[in-house]
Amino acid sequence: MNAVERGVVLARTEYLDTADLPLLAQDAVSLFSKETISGDLPLEVVEKATILNAMEVTGGNKSEAARRLGITRKTLHAKLKKYGVRLESSGKDE
Repeated sequence: MNAVERGVVLARTEYLDTADLPLLAQDAVSLFSKETISGDLPLEVVEKATILNAMEVTGGNKSEAARRLGITRKTLHAKLKKYGVRLESSGKDE
């Protein structure tokens, strides 16, 4: 069961709130707080940092990182190439 399904099942009201999605809310707050992302940064810088963070959080698992980012694995590969990111191959998700 994913986080949204879990929130729907456990919600006490008609609408979902951040309290119904504690894992997602925690990730969103830590990634996108005013302290961590400045409005002065170019979109490409923010995108690259977000992709690198997803890769770190998932232990380099590209399929899981792409899923968490809401993009396809092919798109993730293209963005990694665009930003010149070379990752060590672990053999588990190549």
